[in-house]
Amino acid sequence: MLSPNAVEIGEDIAAAFSQFLAVNSFGYSAGQIVVSPLSPDPDWLPPLRHRIATLADVCVDWRNDYPDIAAKYFLPFTNYSTSFGAIANQATKFGDEVGLWTDAL
Repeated sequence: MLSPNAVEIGEDIAAAFSQFLAVNSFGYSAGQIVVSPLSPDPDWLPPLRHRIATLADVCVDWRNDYPDIAAKYFLPFTNYSTSFGAIANQATKFGDEVGLWTDAL
C-alpha cells in the first residue's frame, strides 16, 4: 500500500527488514550447532542430536532457497517506487477528489 506517512512506512520497513535479518541469521547459525560427545552419553542426548541434525537440514534448505526468498522479499520495494511514480504522474488529474485518491492508493 502507498502510505502518505513517510515516518510510519519507514518504521514498518525497518522492522520488517530487522525480522528478515534475524530469521536469516538464525538460519545460518542454527546449522552450525555441534553437540560434543559426553562420556557416557545420557539417554536424552541421541534424540537431541537427531533434532539438531534435522534443524541443520532445514538450515541447508533455507540457504538454498535464500536467493528466491530474498528476491520475493525485496520485489515490493521495487514495485513501490514504480507504483508511486505512476500515481505521481496522475496526481494532477485527481485534484481534491477523495474518492479518486482512495481508489488510486
